[in-house]
Amino acid sequence: MKIYKFLLTGLILACLSACGSDEPDSTKPGDVTVQSVSVTPDETTLQIGQTVQLKAAITPAEAVAEVDWTTSDAAVATVAEDGTVTAVSVGIATVTASAGGKTAKCTVTVIAQPVETTITLDVTQFDLSLDATRKIGYTVTPAETAVEWTSSDERIATVDAEGTVYGVARGTAVITAKAGEAVATCNVRVVRPMQIGDFYYSDGSTSASLSMTKKVVGVVFWVGDPTADDAALRRDHPECTHGLVVAAFPSNNPWPWQLDYEANKATIGSWVSANTQYEDITSEWMKDTRRNKIAGYNNTKAIEAYNASALGQTSPVSVMTPVNSYRKEHPAPANTSDWFLPAVKELSLLINDVYDGEVFDFNNVSKSLCLTNRDIVNASLEQIEDGVVMGSQTWEYEYWSSTEWYYNQAYHVNTMSGSIMGGSKDGRYNQLVRCVLAF
Repeated sequence: MKIYKFLLTGLILACLSACGSDEPDSTKPGDVTVQSVSVTPDETTLQIGQTVQLKAAITPAEAVAEVDWTTSDAAVATVAEDGTVTAVSVGIATVTASAGGKTAKCTVTVIAQPVETTITLDVTQFDLSLDATRKIGYTVTPAETAVEWTSSDERIATVDAEGTVYGVARGTAVITAKAGEAVATCNVRVVRPMQIGDFYYSDGSTSASLSMTKKVVGVVFWVGDPTADDAALRRDHPECTHGLVVAAFPSNNPWPWQLDYEANKATIGSWVSANTQYEDITSEWMKDTRRNKIAGYNNTKAIEAYNASALGQTSPVSVMTPVNSYRKEHPAPANTSDWFLPAVKELSLLINDVYDGEVFDFNNVSKSLCLTNRDIVNASLEQIEDGVVMGSQTWEYEYWSSTEWYYNQAYHVNTMSGSIMGGSKDGRYNQLVRCVLAF
């Protein structure tokens, strides 16, 4: 009986063991609980319009759960079902990955797209006299960008924080303006100060000694800013601030200022004032002081406007004929005013000397200043092949100005005495035309 009892017990145990193998396995992956979620990267910075792909990792690895993506501010950054984040506007948003009740976050900082920095200078090269200064203008974007100025050789030229260049010694230096990564340069040549009597060439350069390799067009007779008095010149040629040049090759043929002035018996200046933007070209003794200002460019443009009018067609200012001919035969250099008929003030500077008072003073109280500049300029004109000097011992002639005295008279300056007078407009025997230009 004991034997059977043990056999029965073994059989029962065997049956129980066999039945136990059919129960469900609690270690299947689908039943593994999500312990944590992580997001890579957990912080990022994007420019507007850029995207980044976020990756979510679930722990333990055998846990299976769907990942949901959300954003705290869709106006700043959006997130797609696959975790792709798109930057929308400047700001900060939090993107959250959720799975199995667990979450992880990524901080997204959105910044503006960088604006390209640019800088341009208003001039890329210029000559600068010793001990002189010139400020370089510039345009920079964005406007608030700081600009750093440097010189390639401070022994030649220095530059301050505002872009003002100072000529230290003769030579060439490169001035550099740097704004962010943007760079612009200007070549500066430091030269001796210009002087009356310097030669002026077709390339716009000057020299104290006549160059045999350049084409000379005239001689400097005044150094200064002619635009200061002449608004028309300042408006049309703001770059012409260095001085005045007299033409080297005039024809020296007598020419009348105007022939048919009796037809109107009115000044050209009155028509100019009523019909143009130019200043009156007439200047009467004891009535105004226009004759004491550099105004040749203004006067020439005004006369051209008059000649183009219906009235000017019937009684033109004929003195413009030799001016126009000279322009065609001897083209003026670029970046100049072109050749024009000088006002009486410019002629007084050409023949006599720098004087801030009344031009009529050269006829009396300032007579000692007469012919000063004429002799300096003539010394240079004599060196130019075919250059024509001013004045003649055998012919005492005058130069017409573009300044009108009265309806029947215009100003002229005597080349042998420097005296300033008004002459009948139809004078054609001793009255010549000599062009000048501003540069």
